[in-house]
Amino acid sequence: MARRAYARFCPLSMALDEVGDRWTLHLIYALLDGPKRYAYLKEFLAGAGSNVLTDRLHKLADARIVGRSTGDRPGSETTYHLTARGLALAPVIQGLSRWGLASLTLTAPDSAAQPDQERFDQTWAIRERELIADETYQWTVDGVVFALTVSGCSIVRTRGPARDPVVTLTTTGSVLEAIVSGRALRVGPGSCVTAIAGFVAGAVSVALVASPAHANADAHLRHATNIVRQAASGMPGSSNR
Repeated sequence: MARRAYARFCPLSMALDEVGDRWTLHLIYALLDGPKRYAYLKEFLAGAGSNVLTDRLHKLADARIVGRSTGDRPGSETTYHLTARGLALAPVIQGLSRWGLASLTLTAPDSAAQPDQERFDQTWAIRERELIADETYQWTVDGVVFALTVSGCSIVRTRGPARDPVVTLTTTGSVLEAIVSGRALRVGPGSCVTAIAGFVAGAVSVALVASPAHANADAHLRHATNIVRQAASGMPGSSNR
């Protein structure tokens, strides 16, 4: 198949010729924190298909963005890594992820046009299945309220207050960005009912509050914190992968 190209004498067009295909930036993102085996990449790009992953790896290798390494011993695993040229894309992906966070939290200027309810597949982000529970949470970010209902590996985001949430999260967009980018995600001291994350921006903190109407508040808080970590799985620089 012939390579798609904009055929424009333009640096943006030339960059998109090489990394603009679907799933390509996700693949580069997955390699930002170090070499990965093919099996890991296949899991991380769940939904892309093996043929798509293989095609993207070949194209990125041809562009000298991704390299491949195999150990000297027989049977050694093959891993994929970013070259210096690939690592130069880190600030680009970081900027796109920060820009997309407002859409995730319904705080972007065009959020009114987004569906009132939307389902997301989080299979790619779940590493510890025991930290996932079928529960409902409520997030309030910059005054915008929405519910997150977890069912297996799916999350349904619904605009407006949650019905009987087991945990509520209240914060600002800037603090949430700091959390999901890995600069802060530490649940500090507190009772089993209330936990305050160990990060303060000015006078604003982030609060995770378990409903006193539900038993096992500590478990609910652990599960709710893991949902924040799942959001962090899409933020380069996060330490939560």
